[in-house]
Amino acid sequence: MLNLLRKHARSWIIKFLLLLIVIVFIFWGGFTYHDRDRDTVAKVDDHVITVGEFNRAYDQLIEMYRQQLGDAFSADMIRQFNLRQQAMDMLIERYLLLKAAHELGLAATEEEIRRQILQYPVFQTNGRFDEQQYRLVLQQNRMTPESFEQQLGHDLSLMKVEDFIKRRALVTEEEVDAEIRFNHSPIEIAYVLFDPSTLEGEVSVMEEDLEAFFNENSSHYREPEQRRLSYVLFRPEDFFHEIEVTEEELRRTYEARILDYHHPAQVHARHILFRVHEAAPEEEVAQVRAEAEKVLLEARRGEDFAQLARKHSEDPTVEDNEGDLGWFSRDQMIPRFAEVAFSLEEGEISDLVRTPFGFHIIQVLGMREEKTQSFEEVKDRLEASIKEERARDVAYRRALTFSDTAYGLQDLETAAGIQGYTLAQRDLWVSREDSLPDLDMVPSEVMQELFSVSEQEVTRVMEAPEGYLVASVDGVRPPQTPSLQEVRDQVVLDFRRSEAANLAREEASSFLENARNMGSLERAAQERNLEMNRSGWFSRSVPPRELSPLRGAALDALFQLEKERPFPSEPFSLEGQYLVAELLDRKAPDLDDQEKREAVSEGLLQEKQAALWNAWMEQQRDRARIEIVGAI
Repeated sequence: MLNLLRKHARSWIIKFLLLLIVIVFIFWGGFTYHDRDRDTVAKVDDHVITVGEFNRAYDQLIEMYRQQLGDAFSADMIRQFNLRQQAMDMLIERYLLLKAAHELGLAATEEEIRRQILQYPVFQTNGRFDEQQYRLVLQQNRMTPESFEQQLGHDLSLMKVEDFIKRRALVTEEEVDAEIRFNHSPIEIAYVLFDPSTLEGEVSVMEEDLEAFFNENSSHYREPEQRRLSYVLFRPEDFFHEIEVTEEELRRTYEARILDYHHPAQVHARHILFRVHEAAPEEEVAQVRAEAEKVLLEARRGEDFAQLARKHSEDPTVEDNEGDLGWFSRDQMIPRFAEVAFSLEEGEISDLVRTPFGFHIIQVLGMREEKTQSFEEVKDRLEASIKEERARDVAYRRALTFSDTAYGLQDLETAAGIQGYTLAQRDLWVSREDSLPDLDMVPSEVMQELFSVSEQEVTRVMEAPEGYLVASVDGVRPPQTPSLQEVRDQVVLDFRRSEAANLAREEASSFLENARNMGSLERAAQERNLEMNRSGWFSRSVPPRELSPLRGAALDALFQLEKERPFPSEPFSLEGQYLVAELLDRKAPDLDDQEKREAVSEGLLQEKQAALWNAWMEQQRDRARIEIVGAI
């Protein structure tokens, strides 16, 4: 939910690529085009992306996530979000956009650059541009006016290209009408759920049935191909002793990245969300508000806020975090939410807060004041970061040299002996789904490489979070199907679940037929002593939480029900359960609601702009010659 609450006018990754102009982007270490390392990691047409540029982009991306997510950020997220690939994509797309800017005649002019510089508060004294202050700030960040203005020109050019492409997206009144009719027409249903798990005890397991089930589904129990591996792991920390960082280097880096260590005021808060679309009918808004006010009263009476969130919140992450949003700054939340959160005292609970997502109840758990960390506070972390970056480069070069030797000998163990390395693992059998010892998480690219090379072949250098590895495939064991007796317990469990699902589907179908004959789901439920629920009013855009798993064709079928035909042709599948529904009523949408029309139009425009931009960027990538020549 934290991501949903953040400002979302555009993808923030694209913002990072296009809009982090100068004060953030360059002062973080910058891409100056004059400070390139010799080693090449990628080529785009004739343009070279160096290891140094890539590492700086990667570090900046990590720092951006760290600032956005605060304490919630972890090393696992680096792998989960594939930040190394994101950094590479960012550098590639930045070059392609600069190229397009020149081709389209959209390169920033000197006058545009000058106007932008005059607007930066950091270059002003008493609200007016101060040339002495301008040169002083640049000097403190080891930049010249020429390099700064060149970079600023690049960034302005990128924004002009984005604006030029997205301006071609248009939304017609007919499209707005269609969107409102499709996604904002409210209905109300009654429904009964049939849960297969309650029927598993009724399933009898006969040996002949179990054998037939196993034979029919034997491929599900097939053991995958396995490979016997040996590998050498090159960990950056093993080369730390070769890296020296002087006090002077640390201070220069600290001064160049001073904004990295400036932390705005932050709040740690929980919230309870009651979803309602900002363009929802007033009756629906009033209903949701009344429900939220009841929960607000319980919270203020001292009920456990986390448990209230788990019980009532419609934030999709509430099961994992009990409404805890972690630490966030003002600009990480939409304005209204941030305004209220930052006005509360620690422990205080807000009134209802309306945002485009619905109504929120906010509880502040802690507050941090704005602060810039001193050199002494960050010195150790900064030194570790620099050593990690340089040691990783050393590890990569050593892995490359070792890979060449091992490939030439076609013998990993002999190569390791010659160069003085020890095999991290030997004679290790793994499948594609397995992990590797010494590695917390194995990137999919590593397993793909391990299962694509031939037996007795040495792999290329592969990257994992822990470092670089070079492996050899010493044996291949083809896929095998076990006997029923070997996997009997699992087969029995699967058979019971399958038969219980069949029973639940049959019961749901029988109940649906009975309800249809009676003309009432409620009476049919009373006759069988089943629990019936009413959904309340909802639309496609904001379904009730208990029905949110209904998607695609099932959701379409539900909204196609009519008063004259209130029952579906068959039960709906709902995350392993079966749902029988009856349409109680539907309302025609208000096509004249101007506020709703503006919200829908803006949403459609953003969707069109994003689709247009993504398609155009994909076209630029297809036109370019992109070659990844080093491990990332």
